[in-house]
Amino acid sequence: EEWANVVKGEDWVHGDPFQLGSQLGMSDASPHAFGLYTTNALYRRYGGSAAFQSFAQQQLDFALGDNAWGSSFVVGAGTTFPHCMQSEIANVAGSLNGHGLIQLGATTDGPSGTFILHGLPSQAGQRACDADPGYFKSFDTAASAYQDDVVDWPTVEPADDYTSAPLLAFALAAQGPAGRSAGP
Repeated sequence: EEWANVVKGEDWVHGDPFQLGSQLGMSDASPHAFGLYTTNALYRRYGGSAAFQSFAQQQLDFALGDNAWGSSFVVGAGTTFPHCMQSEIANVAGSLNGHGLIQLGATTDGPSGTFILHGLPSQAGQRACDADPGYFKSFDTAASAYQDDVVDWPTVEPADDYTSAPLLAFALAAQGPAGRSAGP
């Protein structure tokens, strides 16, 4: 069943200007991209062909910043990543500008549906961030948006399950394109 998602994802990419293998706009863009990469890596590791390798790499690249917003959705990966997360660790005790005490490795949702980003309230005790609310806006669509702002939790709230997905993807990527150790 998971393999069917990779096939479906590759078909989806052909009609999506953002090249994401799942419907952009609902939620979970980043975790889905990492999941599609991981599914392909495991498929290859256990004897599958390289037929979907290019697609899988495209998904990993999307989550790490090769997307319309030019932002990685993993804190500390690349130069543009979430700085103003909806996270007690990051917002109360950490840096709000991407330097110093960052929640390194935390992974956020990435772009989400515009319908869930309207009218989100600030929470008591949240520190305001230096994020420019219009910085990513020009890349948004009618269906999806990304905002690096503590109030916009659907795009910048890190989660344990979101963060575990890239760990597995990175471990498999380090083993080479077939998901096998480079050693003897």
